[in-house]
Amino acid sequence: MSDIRHNYILPDVLDLLSAGEIHAQFMEFADSGENVVIDASHVVRITTPAVQIIVALSQYLHSIDASFEITNPSESFTEAFNFLGLMDFLKQWSN
Repeated sequence: MSDIRHNYILPDVLDLLSAGEIHAQFMEFADSGENVVIDASHVVRITTPAVQIIVALSQYLHSIDASFEITNPSESFTEAFNFLGLMDFLKQWSN
């Protein structure tokens, strides 16, 4: 596992329109094989497609022994994961 890490601040709105943008950025992270730290403090709205992309990135990074961390999850971010039954993932990433 590399000591290099990518820090990324999520935008305020993560919906279907922004999913393509975050998917492209996350693909770059995945291709690098390096650790990723995501700041979710600014998120005020997040929809299922964005959640799916975040989960997919974390699973891929885990499969190549790179770390994935979410810092400062906003209330909206946390509520979306709770609503979708994914709080175990969020707890795992938040350490």
